[in-house]
Amino acid sequence: MADFKGLKIRTGGSSALFIEPFKALGASPVSLPLGEVLPALQNKQIDAAMANHAVFNAFKYYDVVKTATYLPGSFAVISGLVNRRFMKSLGPELEAIVREEARRHEQLFTGYGVADLERLKAAWEKNGGENITLPPEEAKKYLDAVAAVVPSVTAKSPKMKEDHEAFAAAAKKYRQ
Repeated sequence: MADFKGLKIRTGGSSALFIEPFKALGASPVSLPLGEVLPALQNKQIDAAMANHAVFNAFKYYDVVKTATYLPGSFAVISGLVNRRFMKSLGPELEAIVREEARRHEQLFTGYGVADLERLKAAWEKNGGENITLPPEEAKKYLDAVAAVVPSVTAKSPKMKEDHEAFAAAAKKYRQ
């Protein structure tokens, strides 16, 4: 946890939900477009970047940095989206079939995400990178520090609060 203090970290966006947790950790969060991250790491304008292994590998970050630290509580959302008007245009019978098939294949999507992460972590290591997982006590400190700022951030936006609660409920459901 102490390693965060003073670091300039590229966040996943400029939303307070990205920025405030890193401030609470003593870091200096920076919002940068994805295309500017690698040069900023190379030129030491930033010390670290928040992204996922798909980005790290695709942009060959392993040529510049060697460690990737998994931050607990991070998640990815994998979704299949269909236009509501299109669904209604199918009629009730076909719409029900599409919805049923989507639910049946939900496990395929969630299983793919886990398998793909393992594949990406292995590719990172194959290219000279190291994957770091925080020890349990450090992971708890991280989660506690980050969770402490969420209520003040989401309180400023009813929609953000509603969305955060929906994601938290989904995470709890799938963590079991």
